[in-house]
Amino acid sequence: MTTDLTSTFIADLTAQSETVDANRVAMALNQAWGIASDYCGQDVTTLDPMPQTITRTVMDIAAAIYHQAARDRSITQDQTEGVGATSFGLSGWADMLENLDPWRGFHVA
Repeated sequence: MTTDLTSTFIADLTAQSETVDANRVAMALNQAWGIASDYCGQDVTTLDPMPQTITRTVMDIAAAIYHQAARDRSITQDQTEGVGATSFGLSGWADMLENLDPWRGFHVA
């Protein structure tokens, strides 16, 4: 089982009429796999077969990272209300990570 989602990710971006930057694609996927692995407490790239839930979540996180990397920092705002803060364009990551909850305790021998 390969965890290289590069071609699938590029196809998704192309379908969205995005100009694909190979360096940003590689960086976004690398970070997304790392975030998913940290969240699950293990290297999820070693799972075989790879659960579709993890694949889709990694793709969603990578898309968020890819689009954020192209965003003009001057339009990024930090907002604070009550307890905690959010950053425009990043708040969706935590919601996507909930899709990994069923796999947090799953360990590969």
